[in-house]
Order: sequence, then structure tokens, then C-alpha cells
Amino acid sequence: MNRFDTRNIKNKAIKYLIVLLIIFSYYFILKNTNFLDIIKEKIENKYNNSEINIEKLKTEIVYKSLNKIVDLTDINISKNISLSSNNLVYIYNTHDTEKYTLPFTSDYSIIPDVTLVSKMLKEYLKSYNIDTYIEISKTKDYLKKNKLKYSDSYEASRYYLEKNLNKNYKLIIDIHRDSLRHKYTLYEKDNKKYARILFIIGSSNKNYKKNKEVAENLNNRLNSKYKGISRGVTIREDTAYNQDLNERIILVKIGGIDNTLEELNNTIEVFSKVINDYIKEI
Repeated sequence: MNRFDTRNIKNKAIKYLIVLLIIFSYYFILKNTNFLDIIKEKIENKYNNSEINIEKLKTEIVYKSLNKIVDLTDINISKNISLSSNNLVYIYNTHDTEKYTLPFTSDYSIIPDVTLVSKMLKEYLKSYNIDTYIEISKTKDYLKKNKLKYSDSYEASRYYLEKNLNKNYKLIIDIHRDSLRHKYTLYEKDNKKYARILFIIGSSNKNYKKNKEVAENLNNRLNSKYKGISRGVTIREDTAYNQDLNERIILVKIGGIDNTLEELNNTIEVFSKVINDYIKEI
């Protein structure tokens, strides 16, 4: 009489169970994006709270990719500014997740965004003895806390801006990135490439005329030396872009999705000189 082989059935059962567990786990992960977000957040918190700072490592890689065009210590942004200074500039990014798609840095899982452009501008302004306060509070944190949508981003930046309007800023800049392709955002002069600039002013606010004057002043200064580097001043009706809070708030789009760090840096260098000249005369 043949013996019934229970070991073979047990092994098959274990294999089937493992396969089912893998399928279930895969299905669970795909169907639960919140699960992935939680895992990502835990990983970020783990590293942010340890001696290994991921943001610091990313900053150093970007710094190296810039060929040391800017100072590493100044890319590592600080909110501290001299309260006694008469030359203060406030920079913020309503859409702080707007990115530039640069293949040579994406190898490091780094895609530079508008916050990096803000830090570069801070560095150049520092060389003119202009103190810069950069808002580092994240728009998404405010939106998440108040259960708002991305379209409510200006409400978030307004909240942070209002908290810091107790200083006499000479200029307040909301830096964005355009969605146009490279041929529309590239400027060339003397075999040097730049990212083009666009000023945007909302007409639906009490400071409309004053803000428009500031934008036109900076636009004219840019184009007087680099004709065409600025795409001009665009007026948008039925919106304010928080420009009702101050007479010197402007929204600036610097480059587009295809502009390189070199092009952005070249433009920021020129723009900082224009800002310095403007501040000296007001």
C-alpha cells in the first residue's frame, strides 16, 4: 500500500500562500497611495532627524553641478537677516514645487526648482550688500493643514507673507517658472545663454499702478542692456496675486521647464544687478 505524501502537499500549500501574499501586498500598495506617502514621509523624517541630511547632500550636488558659480554656504539658506539694514528684499515662491527638467542633475534624483533660483538670487544680492529674506515655509503644508487645493496656493503664500510684512522691504518678489518650451524662454547674447524673464501684475488690487510701475522699471532696465531678455509686463485682470498687500510686490517668471542651471544663473546675475540699481534710486 502506497503511503500518502503529506510533505509534498504542505510544500505546495506554502508556495501558493507566499504567492498570494505577494499578490495581495502588490495590490495593496498600488491601491493605497496614502500608504506610499506615509512610507516616504517616514523615510524623509528619519533622515531629516539624523546626522545624514538628505537636503544638505542634494544642495552639495547642485552646488557641484553649478561649477561653484555660487557660494555653497549661501545656497544653504538662512532666514536670518540684518534688521538694521535699509536694503531688504523678500523672496517667496507661491508655487514652490515648480521644477526645471535638467537631465544632468536628475541622475542624482535632483530636479532643481524655483526655490533654488531664489537662493541663487539671494547670493548675488548679498554681493551688493542687499539682505534677503527667503520664505522657507512650504505651500503644501498650509494647504494640507487647511484642507485646501493646489489652486488655493496664493492663500497659503498670503498667510506667510502677511506674517513678515513688519519690515520695510524695498522689493518683494514671487518667483515662478514658466511652462513654455525652450525656444520661447531662451535668450542669447555674445555667445552666452540666458533664461528669459516675464513680469506679471494683477490689476485687481489697490496697488495695481504702483506695482506696475515697479515691474515696468525693472523690465526697462533689463531690456536696455539685454534687449529681449525680458518678455515684458503682462497684466492679468480679475486677480491680485497678493499684490494688494504692498506697493512693491511683483510676480516674476524666470525661465521655463527646459532652461539649464547655467542659463538661470546668467539671468539671475543680470537681474540682481538691475535690482541693485533700482534699490539705489528709490
